[in-house]
Amino acid sequence: MDEQFPNMSAADGGPLIVPEGQEHSGYDLLTGPEDQEHSGYDLLTGPEDQRRSGGVPMPDTVPWGWRDVLIVIALIILTFVLTVVIIQLALGLVSAYLPDFDASTLGDSVAVNIALTFLQWAIVLGVTLIYLKIRGYPVNARIMGFRRTRFWRALGLLVVVLVITLSFEVIYNLLILRLFGEGNLPSDVPSQQVTSLFGTSAAALVLTFVIVALITPVVEELFFRGFVHRALEQQFGFLAGGSLSATVFMVAHFDPRLFPPIFVLGFGLAYLVHRTGSIWSSIGGHFLINALGVISQFLNLGSGQ
Repeated sequence: MDEQFPNMSAADGGPLIVPEGQEHSGYDLLTGPEDQEHSGYDLLTGPEDQRRSGGVPMPDTVPWGWRDVLIVIALIILTFVLTVVIIQLALGLVSAYLPDFDASTLGDSVAVNIALTFLQWAIVLGVTLIYLKIRGYPVNARIMGFRRTRFWRALGLLVVVLVITLSFEVIYNLLILRLFGEGNLPSDVPSQQVTSLFGTSAAALVLTFVIVALITPVVEELFFRGFVHRALEQQFGFLAGGSLSATVFMVAHFDPRLFPPIFVLGFGLAYLVHRTGSIWSSIGGHFLINALGVISQFLNLGSGQ
């Protein structure tokens, strides 16, 4: 009897027909999602998706690997270099035909700064998505890390990560101040001076907040945690993968004075994704960090510091 019906249900006394491809999936067809919640399945990465799909777990892995990450990073760097060359050539041509044109004044233009910011995002995300499409990898919100998660647990983990990150930043700033003086503080890095982007007016505060605190976290987390970190963690495990993705995040901010706090922040955000299974948690942490930075700089301006 067992040989004739290898999928015999002991409870029913009759054969259980298993859909093709699910025989070795580890999913118990005799139990539904409610029973599976007590079977060791990670509640943070899929019960909602299970219920929507009839109880069959949806894939939590990414199809790309560390080699794809390296290729995409190289392509992004190459695209940035080519873009800078093209812009410089264009400015040179404009200056040749318009002797009164001063390219150095473009950095003071709000419109130019906005355009360059959006161009940067377009290159990073555009190159990544085009590469994934060319390779034939599936690309959707879920596979990039936009998944549901337990809100209160994610919030608790987020608070812990932010406390550790901000505490390290304070200690690091005190150490730099003591060893090298105030002029070497990470807050003096030009790229960190967000008030220089769009001015210091009330309208500039709103514009800076929207771009730096709202849009930037989504774009950066989609790339650094959704694309880079998930592939590296899947390949090398969390500690190595999280460290590598934090290193990529760190180097992307260029200035060595920023490296230690940015690395700690990158690792903390990777930890949030690791524990919650969703990049919404890292987007939330990134948003709070950037929002605090924007608000503090404008408050310092208002106080005359």
